[in-house]
Amino acid sequence: MRKKKFIIGGIIVFLALGYLGYTGIQGAATYYYTVAELGQQDSAIYGKNVRVNGVVAPDSVVSEAQGTLLKFNITDADGGQSLPEGTVPAIGRFGAGDT
Repeated sequence: MRKKKFIIGGIIVFLALGYLGYTGIQGAATYYYTVAELGQQDSAIYGKNVRVNGVVAPDSVVSEAQGTLLKFNITDADGGQSLPEGTVPAIGRFGAGDT
């Protein structure tokens, strides 16, 4: 009887940890758009946070006087397609291509 309770308790703990792991991975999974893919999105994406794989165009960084908004152009790694502006995330690095 005691062994049966231990096995049932272990299964419950295992399932709970599995569920927490699954939901954590789903929340952390992030899709990176290419600059071309993001340019093809419709207006439904406006106002949403997205991640873009690209390079900040040289000499395109402009900040407001209060420093709360930073505008820049972003291009594909090969310098092709460009997006007109964006706001920098906390982990943004300028001039560094993440490929």
